Amino acid sequence: MVTMLDPSIPSWPRFLSPESVAPLAPMAPIIVGPQPLSGTPQTTQGDTGYLRLQLVNLALYDAQTLGAPNRRRAFRALWFTTLAQGLPIYMPFYEWWRGPRLRVGLPPFGSAVPLSDGATLSDTTDFAQSAGDAILTADAALRATTIVVTMTSAAVPQADDPITIGDRAYIITGATPDPTIAGQWSFTIWPPLRAAASAGDAVEVAEPFCRMVLDPKDRQQAPVFQGGRVASITLTFNEANFA
Repeated sequence: MVTMLDPSIPSWPRFLSPESVAPLAPMAPIIVGPQPLSGTPQTTQGDTGYLRLQLVNLALYDAQTLGAPNRRRAFRALWFTTLAQGLPIYMPFYEWWRGPRLRVGLPPFGSAVPLSDGATLSDTTDFAQSAGDAILTADAALRATTIVVTMTSAAVPQADDPITIGDRAYIITGATPDPTIAGQWSFTIWPPLRAAASAGDAVEVAEPFCRMVLDPKDRQQAPVFQGGRVASITLTFNEANFA
């Protein structure tokens, strides 16, 4: 089972890893009502919210050895074409080092998946459901907060683990096994499902990601390279618009 993504949206290269990653955070916006003649306006916390990711102290520099990825050039290419323009990008969460697959002794990403043209998914271009750990057991409606999943490996996610369905990420808030059907689980998720999903759709467990945009305040701060070669920057990404 492979989830192919929008080819017009770039993916954050895995080798552009930061010093640390702030945990994926749920942001629930406050809806403010009209200003009354006196007093403060009524406020309500929205139940849909959005997800926020922060990459802390991302080091940018030229490759130190021949053939190694060039972090400075890779970032600058993304900066000019995508990040500074507020365009969407597929962001990984750097969760695989402690994710469900490693917890049960499986390789973190699964095997590469050959495509119809003979190519394979690389670690610098597309994300896809390469490990095949889980699929939706039943249809799930827009804004559902519970999904039923069939696990096809031992890599069962737990509460606080992120997963991806389509190109949207969700945080698992509860995981309950079906007492009568082996491998079937019920997951409660946040935020609510961004789009309706169908039975058989892939649930990305090995390498969750999300369609995000760079926070507006960070678009105004291009990294300053010392001697034109070395820089460090902290970036905040917000979940991209959804219906």
